[in-house]
Amino acid sequence: MRAHEFIPEKINTDVIKPGFEITRRMKNGLVIRARGDSLPSDNPAYPDYFGVKIQVYDPKDDPELRWSIADARFRARQDPDTGEWYMYSISTGTKERYQRQGLASAMYNFARMLRNDLKPSRLKTDQGR
Repeated sequence: MRAHEFIPEKINTDVIKPGFEITRRMKNGLVIRARGDSLPSDNPAYPDYFGVKIQVYDPKDDPELRWSIADARFRARQDPDTGEWYMYSISTGTKERYQRQGLASAMYNFARMLRNDLKPSRLKTDQGR
């Protein structure tokens, strides 16, 4: 079953499709990119994973945009109480040299700009609080 067949528009199902990619240059010269991040599962104990991966690159140090300086993975999930779909971060990180520059906020804002309803993860590090 494909995500767009059962997930309503609280989540933009286009962004979780394999092959989805959008890249933008940020005001500070860095580049931000979102890609569909879906993994089908044959194991009933582990449901299919649907989400989006957002990465930030520094084209001054890496003109070919191969190595990200920050990344966030968002997973689609259905609220068991309300039945509404949303995304939450399963992983967010920034290389130490680039921390405290608002890159995590930029990745979250980019996910929202792509028309996704985000909710905070229940698990957070001290940096993420």
